[in-house]
Amino acid sequence: KAAEDPAWREENNFKKRGKGLGFTKKQWNAMFDEQGRVCAICGSDSPHHKKGWQLDHCHKTNTARFILCTHCNRGLSGFRDNPDLMRKAADALDEFNSRPVED
Repeated sequence: KAAEDPAWREENNFKKRGKGLGFTKKQWNAMFDEQGRVCAICGSDSPHHKKGWQLDHCHKTNTARFILCTHCNRGLSGFRDNPDLMRKAADALDEFNSRPVED
């Protein structure tokens, strides 16, 4: 049902993720509207997964931070919410991408 009904998917995601954080539907809509109803990081208007949009939260404070697409949510999780690791990864990619292409 999630793949064929975006409204149902969004409501179901809210129930699973928002309520556990004490986040209301009104807060979800206000946050998502403030973000332009796109991912807060990459700006995509697609959640990139049948489960829909992800409510990102701080694991230390259990506070909602952003509504993200699946890719960005997994990215933050993969770097353990550590900005220093994310910067190192970005620097490594920049350095790699600046190398001349070898034939």
